[in-house]
Amino acid sequence: MGGFFAAWCNGGAVAYTHVTDHLWRAAPLPHRAPACERVCFLQHSYHILPSTRLAMSEQQQQDQQMDLQAAFARPSPLAIPELLQLISSFMHKRDIATCLCVNRDWYQAFLPPLWAALELNLSRYYHSGPPLPKRDKYWSLVRRISVYCDGNFKMPCSTIKCRNLTHLEIRDSHTENVWRRQPLKNERSLAALIHRHQSSLRVYVSKADTTARILKALSDCAELEKLKLEFQCFDTQESWMEWYESLWSRMESLSWRGAIVMDDLPMDNTSYIVSLISNVKTTMIRDLDLNHLGPWDSFHIHVLLIMKSPDLRRLRWETSLFQGVAFLAKVAERVPFGKHLKDLLLFHVDLKDGGVRDMLDSLPKLTRLEVQSCVMDMELLETHRQKGTLRFLTVIKVLSLARQNENSGEVVQAIMCTMPGLEEFSADYICDRDIMKSGAQWVCTGLRKLRLAIILQEKGTQDMVLDLLSSLVNLTWLNLNVETFRHGPPSRRELPEDHSLRLSLSHGLGRLKTLRQMVNFKGPGLLTEPVWTEAEVRWVLEHWTHLKLVSGVGASQDAKTLLRESLGIYVP
Repeated sequence: MGGFFAAWCNGGAVAYTHVTDHLWRAAPLPHRAPACERVCFLQHSYHILPSTRLAMSEQQQQDQQMDLQAAFARPSPLAIPELLQLISSFMHKRDIATCLCVNRDWYQAFLPPLWAALELNLSRYYHSGPPLPKRDKYWSLVRRISVYCDGNFKMPCSTIKCRNLTHLEIRDSHTENVWRRQPLKNERSLAALIHRHQSSLRVYVSKADTTARILKALSDCAELEKLKLEFQCFDTQESWMEWYESLWSRMESLSWRGAIVMDDLPMDNTSYIVSLISNVKTTMIRDLDLNHLGPWDSFHIHVLLIMKSPDLRRLRWETSLFQGVAFLAKVAERVPFGKHLKDLLLFHVDLKDGGVRDMLDSLPKLTRLEVQSCVMDMELLETHRQKGTLRFLTVIKVLSLARQNENSGEVVQAIMCTMPGLEEFSADYICDRDIMKSGAQWVCTGLRKLRLAIILQEKGTQDMVLDLLSSLVNLTWLNLNVETFRHGPPSRRELPEDHSLRLSLSHGLGRLKTLRQMVNFKGPGLLTEPVWTEAEVRWVLEHWTHLKLVSGVGASQDAKTLLRESLGIYVP
């Protein structure tokens, strides 16, 4: 790898050398070059030297010599080990292994990233993976191990000889179905592995049924700060509370996807929850992710964790019923929380509930609010317009129009016209009559993702709708499909073809040329004949240069072929 490439450019010389272990000195240029022309081959770099055919003064020669000496002292970025390790984080392991063969410096820089993470696939149908390290010096570099199994293969915990393991992930496909949970066959060896690294383990992720033996080993890990348990259920509340002080309360990041199966506590027992909160210690949790499994829901346990985490910065709470957030709001009236909360994501939220709105307004440092499966009305949006309620609402997914009044489309239009900070919005539909009734312009120009079916009921309204869509210049994901209704009016028979947008060049597609960031586009559907021809495809290639997926537009066979050949886009 010590070869070099030299060429002449405008009377000068360009010299390039790969990484070597030598210092190159000034040397005469190859044949046909005067002896007065010199070029310096420098380690890790190339330089363009001006022509020296003309006679130079002594001062000029000294200046040139000083420039060459300064060039010798200037290090190359590719000689910095930290920079090489940063570059390796974006590389595949095969490419990292190739870089080991360049020289000693690169070998020392790329060896730790190569062995930093191991993935062991022990599945029944796919039993393979990279070979385990054979030398202790390689084991000392391993920081992360991910094991994939299906309960039939015994994990090689006894052969893992890491010294500084910080991240351990276990995935068992047998436990992904909560109805047929099975304990790991080798829980003893896994617990022993955790015990051996109790002084270095910081992150534990499990998509397997974690037994009491493993929880006991985790509670002995003094440096453990992030715990993620999925498909984890407890038989009683006492079995969950057993690990509260020794495990849950010590985490900085806790993710629990599970439930307490045998739990008959009524959800509206606020007094019991307040007394339970006052009798347990506070936690160190900053990042909390709670999700339920099956037909059970552990509202009171979730509320306990939320209320006893004074340093909470991020909360993601997924519940199965609207009563969950309402119950949290009732408890928040008696026990304040969220003093430092900045990022909040809630599922099944009735924003028409005054208690829920008061709870959200009481969070002083909230900067991002995301709601999924929510309920709104015009009164709430009018209050937001006047007083700034829900000013931090940035994501609305699956607006439940079935729970709205008859003016559902007006609610959608009001959201688009009153929330400039909205980044993602997903609803069932909106009619052009609702847009015309309001007459206001959409203000959410920062919107990146939009799922909204548009129903045309009046003649000549398509251009108005396209003008509103063209104002969303930051859109990267747009779904206008009429067939994806969760609630609401339309069935395929009730919506004839002329009630949806026909996005062709003859029907206003050119108005959407401002959407230059488009990556994923799904058209209205309900089309019985091709709409896009080669002309539309060439327009897309010119204006939507980031596009990767197209569907629901009724493209002709020639148009599909052109998309596949030009951009590799799959068009179903």
